Amino acid sequence: MTLQPYYTLKAKNDIDEICNYFEERSDSVADRFQQQVDETVQMLCRNPDIGERFRYDPSGQTRCRTLMKFRNYMIYYRSENERLQILRIVHGARDEKNLFES
Repeated sequence: MTLQPYYTLKAKNDIDEICNYFEERSDSVADRFQQQVDETVQMLCRNPDIGERFRYDPSGQTRCRTLMKFRNYMIYYRSENERLQILRIVHGARDEKNLFES
C-alpha cells in the first residue's frame, strides 16, 4: 500500500528556505533539490520503514532518511494511518535533538 504524503507547515517552510538559499546561487540546483525531495518522499510513501528511527523521539514513531542526491539533507517523517507525514527537511549539521521543540 502506498501512503499519501502530507507536509507539515514546518516542512513546507524548510523546503522554501532551502530552495531560496539554492536559488541565490543557481536556479537549476534549487530545481534539482525540489525534485529530489519529491522523489525521496514518493520512495518513502512506498517504503516508510526504510528510514532509521529518530533517536530523540520517545514514541519511536519518527524516522529519518537522507535525501537521495542531496546527502547532507535529512527528511524526518512519520507514517500515520494512510499518510506519510513529512515533519522537517533540514541540513544534517543541524542540532537534531532540538528540531521539534516549539
